[in-house]
Amino acid sequence: MRRQNRSRPSRWLRIVMALVPAAAVLGWTPSKVAATTTGVGTFSGTVGLPSFPCTGCGNGTFAGSVTLALGGLGTSSMNGVPVPYVANWSGQASNASAAFTFDESCAPGQPGPTPPVTGTATGSFGVSGGQVSIAGGPWVAASLSGNLDWRRVGSAARLTLSSLTITASSGGTTIAVNLISVLVGESPTAFVWTNGPGTCGTTQVNQTALIEGVALMPA
Repeated sequence: MRRQNRSRPSRWLRIVMALVPAAAVLGWTPSKVAATTTGVGTFSGTVGLPSFPCTGCGNGTFAGSVTLALGGLGTSSMNGVPVPYVANWSGQASNASAAFTFDESCAPGQPGPTPPVTGTATGSFGVSGGQVSIAGGPWVAASLSGNLDWRRVGSAARLTLSSLTITASSGGTTIAVNLISVLVGESPTAFVWTNGPGTCGTTQVNQTALIEGVALMPA
């Protein structure tokens, strides 16, 4: 999907803006409405695991770059009208980080010289350095945060980002747009070990790997 043009809002956004006085942007009140999300993005970077293989372990880390262009309706409203937003993160180096627990375990009877075939991870993430326009207002600095869920089979992986919150700072006021949709990405070649890797017979300390350009889409 094309990124929204800053100077020419889409037709649906112009209609909603016509119903919502722009001067009242900072005065909306939280109200449950039908939130929507559309957009596209990528997720790439370096993963660090204290040890590998490891069962029920913590202190996993991710550092990398996330590129996103999102738009839709948030879960806040003004005068009963859902508040539209357009946001983007251009994917600057090191604009994203995550912390997670993980499980990378060998299967029963798996040969010692082989690494675990499957792995899982859950945790939280943050993306900085973005910008957002709320209800057609000015573009202001924005960050994105939420939860992540990771499933790996061999070099293939599925990534789900949920509980998404866009936080926009303007004039000292922080406004959170909570999104109901999740972002999901899959790739058959997403995961590449960069040292070791550890095996069922020999544990690798400080295991590292690359996540290479997982495409993200709202689901």
